[in-house]
Amino acid sequence: MDTRERMVDVTARLLARQGYHATGLAQVLTEAGAPRGSLYFHFPEGKEQMAAEAVRRLGEQLGAALQAKLDGKPDVRSGLQSVARMFARQLEASEFALGCPVATTALEASDEAPGLATACAEVFERWTVVLAERIRKERPRIAGPERLARTVLALIEGALLLARVRRSVEPLRDAELAIETLLEG
Repeated sequence: MDTRERMVDVTARLLARQGYHATGLAQVLTEAGAPRGSLYFHFPEGKEQMAAEAVRRLGEQLGAALQAKLDGKPDVRSGLQSVARMFARQLEASEFALGCPVATTALEASDEAPGLATACAEVFERWTVVLAERIRKERPRIAGPERLARTVLALIEGALLLARVRRSVEPLRDAELAIETLLEG
């Protein structure tokens, strides 16, 4: 793996654990084993550009996991419930240190790092499209599959936030029940 890829991977891991503001350039360089001059060589726009690329990578990884969960279940409801359980396991395994790295970063970047905020918005939109396509395929008569997909995504993201703050997976279990209600109704 080349220096640039290592820097993006390290940034992605650090964003997931500690967020944008707490992720320092020196820390990224040290953990990536990269020389100081490589930062602006690979990322001429600095930390925001590097973080945006890391968010896009995280988005692709989580999007692939979402797609796999949906494809591995007979219906969208059970696929999304499986996603909620996956996040619950991840939270417990990390002692509630890892929530959704895209959401955490989006909240920090919304006003002061517009390029990063755009990357976060793109990731959420891709996830919405994945969900909406599955809803549309499974339930062709449903009105507004994109709206339902955004609602479900907001439900899961909110449950992740509450679970992390409360240090309990109960909000994700509540989300599983709510997903059933939303998708059966």
